[in-house]
Amino acid sequence: MLCTGTAADARRTAERVRRLGAEYLDAGVQASPEMIGTSAATLLYGGSAEAFRRHRPVLELLSTASFVGTAPEAAAVCDLALFGLWYDAQLGLLRALETVAGAGIDVSAFAATATTRLGHVVGSVHDTASEVLERSYPAGPASLAEHLPLLHQLIDLRAGSAIGDGGLASVLENVAALVADGRGGEGLTAAVGVAAGRPVTPPG
Repeated sequence: MLCTGTAADARRTAERVRRLGAEYLDAGVQASPEMIGTSAATLLYGGSAEAFRRHRPVLELLSTASFVGTAPEAAAVCDLALFGLWYDAQLGLLRALETVAGAGIDVSAFAATATTRLGHVVGSVHDTASEVLERSYPAGPASLAEHLPLLHQLIDLRAGSAIGDGGLASVLENVAALVADGRGGEGLTAAVGVAAGRPVTPPG
């Protein structure tokens, strides 16, 4: 299938295809219709690696073809994760603009500073991914113990926001658990281990 869908949709369809004796290849679409057929489109494929290899010349006519995993739901998960990243960033920006505007702060001037802050996040994407993969959580610009009071303050500041607090309550819970476990010197990336249901104690 060449469309955006859920992981459950992909698994159900893959099982139906398997029962029919065929191979399943799914695709997530990060593009508008007019971008298909150009290099501007991002198409993410998952499922049968053999089907992808065999049909890649045709798939490349649509745009650069990227294979992201052999699980039936791999393309759907990757696709939605990327959409989620955009929503998180955009809503985070809107939430910040709403907050400063409500306090009578110059939104244009704030936007210039926000551009720099967001640039730090973009610039550290590969380092953060490495931390998640290696389960190594250096403190970076601040430790978990330093993040903890700031998270409390942000939740208080965002109370009543039209678009919520961005899930900070769950983050606060994870960070507090890590600090209580003696891991207050680690960085914010450590919170992903708790969120994923992994043990609070570090590996090894």
